[in-house]
Amino acid sequence: MSLKTGSSHLKGWYLCAFQHQTCLRPQPTQDTLEHFVKVYKTKIHFQPLPLFSLDRLEERLLDGPHFLLWSFMALTLMLSTHSFYDGQRTVARDFYTRKAEEVISILASEGDISPEVTQSLCLIALKHLNSQQVTRAWMTAGTAARLEALRVLSSNNTPSSTDDSVSRAHWSVFMLERLFVPTMPDAFGPGVPDFPISPPKPLAPQSTLLTTVPERAQTQPRTVLSSDPGIIGVHLRLVSIWGKLRSYLHSLRRGVTEKPWSPDSTQTKLNIELIEHEALIDSSYFLSKALLPSRTTAEISSHREYWDPFMASQIIWHAIHAVLNHPFVHLFLLRSSRDIPPSCLFLQQRIDMALFHTGSLFRILQSFMDLMNIVDPMVADFVAAAATVSWFFQFSADPKISRRAREELDKCDEFLSHVAETWPHVNQKVETLRKLEALANENRRQHSDEGSNIRFRSAWLWDLLNPKIQSTQNGSLHSGSGTSGASEKNPDSEMYLKSHFVMPLHDDQDSGQIRESMASGQDGMDSLFTMPGDLDLFNIELLSHDFFENGLWDQGY
Repeated sequence: MSLKTGSSHLKGWYLCAFQHQTCLRPQPTQDTLEHFVKVYKTKIHFQPLPLFSLDRLEERLLDGPHFLLWSFMALTLMLSTHSFYDGQRTVARDFYTRKAEEVISILASEGDISPEVTQSLCLIALKHLNSQQVTRAWMTAGTAARLEALRVLSSNNTPSSTDDSVSRAHWSVFMLERLFVPTMPDAFGPGVPDFPISPPKPLAPQSTLLTTVPERAQTQPRTVLSSDPGIIGVHLRLVSIWGKLRSYLHSLRRGVTEKPWSPDSTQTKLNIELIEHEALIDSSYFLSKALLPSRTTAEISSHREYWDPFMASQIIWHAIHAVLNHPFVHLFLLRSSRDIPPSCLFLQQRIDMALFHTGSLFRILQSFMDLMNIVDPMVADFVAAAATVSWFFQFSADPKISRRAREELDKCDEFLSHVAETWPHVNQKVETLRKLEALANENRRQHSDEGSNIRFRSAWLWDLLNPKIQSTQNGSLHSGSGTSGASEKNPDSEMYLKSHFVMPLHDDQDSGQIRESMASGQDGMDSLFTMPGDLDLFNIELLSHDFFENGLWDQGY
C-alpha cells in the first residue's frame, strides 16, 4: 500500500487503519520512513543494540515482513514524530504496537526463529522500556531469549552462522537481557553465531598510515576467542561479564555470600575472566590508541558505528571493576564475625581498585561527553552503579578523595538526567541518587569528626546496583525496591567509616594534563582501557594491621 504525504490522504488512512483496520499494511511514506530511520541512527543504533546494519535499512524495512516495520515504527514514534501523523502520534504508536504484538506473539509461540521475529521482539521490548513498562520489556526480552535458545538447540552443530542479521538478532537479545537480570546463558559454541560484523577502525587523525587496518580487521574471525573480533565483539565480551556480575549481585542481595579471596569464588572467577579478556584483546582497542584528544566532534559523529560501542566498552570495563571491588560488597555484604577475617592486603587492594576505576570511569565519561551525545540506557546503568562507590568515598576525611567523589556524583546526576530525556525510566535512578545525596548531607551534619557512623538505606544502593523488577501482583510495573512512605526516611544500615583511604591517581592531574598524556601515548594509558600499570600509582605505605584491626568499616544495623 503506497500512501501520499498530504494531510487530505491522512484522514482516510487513519479511518482505514485505526477505525476499521481493513488495510493490510498501513505503510508510512518514503520521506516519513527516512525521518524515522534517522531517529533510529542517532538515538537507538548501538545505544544500546547493534540490531540492524544501517546499509539499505529503509529498503529492508519496506521489503521485509509487515510486523518488523510496525515494531520499528512503534519504537521510533516514542522518540519523535512527523507531519505525516498530523497530531495522531499516540494513536499511530498504539496501533503499530498492537498490530506488531498480535503477529509476533503468534509467531513466537510457534517457535519461529527467523531473525525478523527476534528483531521485532527487541524493538517492542525497547518500546516498553521507553514507556517505563519495565516488566513488559523484560518479559518480551525473555521471549526473544527463548527463541534464540531454540535456534541454538536446533542448529546442526555448525560452528556459527555467517548471516549477519542472525548475528545481530542473537547478540541484541544477549545485550537486552543484561539490562535486567540475565537468564540467557553465556553459551559460546556450536549454533551460536559469530559477533556481528563491526565497522572498520577509523584512521588516525591526519594520517594514512593505518589504511590497511580495515582490510585486516574484516578478515579476522569474529569468535569469542579471536584477538580482534571487531569493536562490537569487544563490547559484547564485556557485556557478558557484566551480566555475570549482575547475577552475582543478585545472589548477594538474596544473602548468598562467599569468601571472595578463595580460588573458586565468583569474585576470583570474574577477575580471571577480566584478566584473560585484557590479555587476549588486540592492542588497537586500547584507549591510548584511540587518540581521542586529536579527534573532533565531527569526526566522531561520522564514525558513530565504531565510536558508540568503543565508548560503551570503555565505560563498562571500569564499571565492572568498580562494582566488583565495591566497599559495600567487601566491607558490608561479605563481612562476618563468624568467619575468618579477610587479609589486610586483600581489603586494601579492593579499596585501591574501587577508587582507581571509579575515578577513571568518570574522567573517560567526560571525555566522551565532550565529543558525542550519549543516551545509551546501558551506559546509564554502568555509570549509576559506579556512582554508588563514589557515594561512600565522599565521606573520606581526605579532602581530595571527598571532593573528587562529590564531583563524580554531580557528574552522574548530570549524565543520568540527560539520558532520561530519551529513556524516561532512567529518571528513577536520578531520583534515587538524589535521595542518597540528601541522606549524605544529613550524615555530614550529624558527623563531622574523623571516624563517622554512616547511615544509609541499602535498598537505595540496590536500586542503582541491581534493581528489582516487580510483578503486577506486587502492585508495580516498574523496577526498584518498592519502598515508599515513612520507611524511606529511616536508614536501615550503618557503617563505621575509618577515614583513611589511599589515593589511586595523582590528583593534581587536570583534564588537560590527562588529554596531553593520552595524546603522547604514555605507558600509563597502554593497558586495555586504563589500568594501573605501576605500583607507584598506589600509596600503600599507610597499610597497617592496626588500620584494619576492627575492620575499615564496622557493620551495624
